[in-house]
Amino acid sequence: MTPVYPGLGLPVRQQAEKDSYPIGAHQLCSGATAEPIPVRELAMMSIMNSLTDKPDWHVKVHDEYIVEKWRSKALAVPSQHWWNLATTAMHTDRDENGQVVLRPARRSAPESDDIMTADVFDVCIKELQSKANYFERSGMVPTLDCQATVVKSDKLVSASLHKSLLAAFETLISDQADSQDWHPNSNDMVQDLVHPSMYPLVYGRSRVIQEEVVGVEDAITKWSGRGEIIPKVPKPDENAENWDPSDPQLCADVEVDQSTLNHHGWTDHYLQEDDGGKKALIETKWKALRKPVLPNVCFEDVEYEPKTESRLFDKFRDSGLQIIVKIASIELTPEKPQFPQGGWHVEGQMNEHIACTALYYLESENITTSNLSFRMQTSQDIINDGDNKNFDVGQDSFSWLESVYGTEFRGGSCLQNFGSVETTEKRLLAFPNVFQHRVSPFELADPTRPGHRRFVALWLVDPHLRIISTANVPPQQLSWWTESVITTKTVGGAKRASGTDLPPEIVSLLEEKGAVLPPSVIEGKLPEELMNMIREDVSNDALPMGIGEAKEHRLKLMKERSVHVQKADHEWESCEYNFCEH
Repeated sequence: MTPVYPGLGLPVRQQAEKDSYPIGAHQLCSGATAEPIPVRELAMMSIMNSLTDKPDWHVKVHDEYIVEKWRSKALAVPSQHWWNLATTAMHTDRDENGQVVLRPARRSAPESDDIMTADVFDVCIKELQSKANYFERSGMVPTLDCQATVVKSDKLVSASLHKSLLAAFETLISDQADSQDWHPNSNDMVQDLVHPSMYPLVYGRSRVIQEEVVGVEDAITKWSGRGEIIPKVPKPDENAENWDPSDPQLCADVEVDQSTLNHHGWTDHYLQEDDGGKKALIETKWKALRKPVLPNVCFEDVEYEPKTESRLFDKFRDSGLQIIVKIASIELTPEKPQFPQGGWHVEGQMNEHIACTALYYLESENITTSNLSFRMQTSQDIINDGDNKNFDVGQDSFSWLESVYGTEFRGGSCLQNFGSVETTEKRLLAFPNVFQHRVSPFELADPTRPGHRRFVALWLVDPHLRIISTANVPPQQLSWWTESVITTKTVGGAKRASGTDLPPEIVSLLEEKGAVLPPSVIEGKLPEELMNMIREDVSNDALPMGIGEAKEHRLKLMKERSVHVQKADHEWESCEYNFCEH
């Protein structure tokens, strides 16, 4: 049976028939929303994330003397700091230069001054002791793990692999030294070494093969230029271009730890019978002066070890996994010393079915600390139907909840901050694509010297639905095709021109398309009639893409994604909470 894929035998926006990983690309995507998180739990996640950045934290967390020092420091942090975790960067604007400007939520100050207490901190320590056991077995730390999880590791990538990646980076940079590819709109600060937006799958232009037959060793010599041009998508609103995954194997596991708020403390307050006037006065004062009681948090032991049957490596051993790859280097100089903050986004578009992200921060040289911040959408309908005990309140009587959660339930966006994770050198981060995330700004540590940050991004395509990949699409680079056609290897391994009898007209056409040919390929001549036939065929996309055409497609793809991000931003921020009584 001939395989089919979204956009090739199936609709472009085809979804998996059963099972799939949620993707937070649009407003209220199924399975991609979280419950609101109390500010106290945000503080707990922040504390645990910071402590797990300390050297040998998994040993120190069992030392009461050290834990007492941690406790004292945590209790000394002002409540305003914890409150800011919930309210910061909730709204996105852009200035006159197109740079991202982030604004906080309207409610700027907490009503409670005991967000972090000794008892709450003790719960953090118990949870860290449990995570320490998992860390010793796996080398991974689940963090910001309330309903969805970010995983960080500073030891999962071995020293030998790290060294190999550094060498590969140097090779890529050296090979591209004469034609550095600076990402558009990055002010020549982001050098793309491998980027999925260059030579992407273009409907109506790219050649595809229905079967997954294109390998690594024979991709150019056997398959380049072969296949049928994939038809254009039938509807104008469908994505005309998308990223092309490759097909290695990757295993990413995510644990879920969910905590809920059962009730608020003052609902059980009982007023004794008294004189009518006195009772009314007391009740009036009580309503005016009362403060919401933050819910207590109890320790719940979590089994972080993933079940064997849930491992992607085992579950999809036969069909394999698909990965989209990006390799880049952010280069700062004394003339360009600052890298701006990024905007909130999720990875890819729905037709790329990105399920999760893995980021490896290979090298940081002479730059300041930077973080990756995370947030999720929350459910729009907060319904008081008796089943949801988190919100057992009357209609329009929920203002106290804003003091518990640090969010805006009246006219506020359905968005929940989770916190930030530091992106240190040699750190691997993995997280599901339900998280909106953004990078914090950073700059040169020593402004007199250049600096850089080099990283690898791997995006896992939802393995429940295979999409068109490099196994279907032969290499589209004209320069690669030209080299394979025009040059051959001698017995000694050196390359020489094998097409030295090409007519100059053909040479000219190839050069117009972006091909770089050996100087010796300049002889011969064809009749004008035959030359016109060849010219017409070449103009009809018979050849692979030249660098100029590939960059044009990249700009189109970036524009399309920019529109998608702006639309998603508007949807995320315009989606407001709805309290209903039934």
